Amino acid sequence: MILDWLKGSREKIPNDSMSFVDVRDTAAAHILLYEKGQGRHLCIAESQHYKTTYELLKKLEPTSKVPTEMDMKEGDEMAKPTPFTCKSLEDLGLKFRSVEETFKDTIASLKEKGLMA
Repeated sequence: MILDWLKGSREKIPNDSMSFVDVRDTAAAHILLYEKGQGRHLCIAESQHYKTTYELLKKLEPTSKVPTEMDMKEGDEMAKPTPFTCKSLEDLGLKFRSVEETFKDTIASLKEKGLMA
């Protein structure tokens, strides 16, 4: 998905939001809950508008083809990210990586594997 975005799979930025979590944090949450917890938990580092996401990708990879124009019509309101709380996991000791760290590591991995020209 991130590789597709960097390669320009979208012409405009969607007026919507998306939630992110690093797979390493998801794995850590599984281990943590196996050892210390019980019940059901949300595992989301952050929910943000696509505009924020695409701006971050453009900052991290300036030559990428991520769009800079919003897909909105006159009178449309900017969508708000869905609010989530993962306090139960944080209370058990999980520290989520930032979306920026996740994207930096993802881009580095994509380059290392030769998937980005």
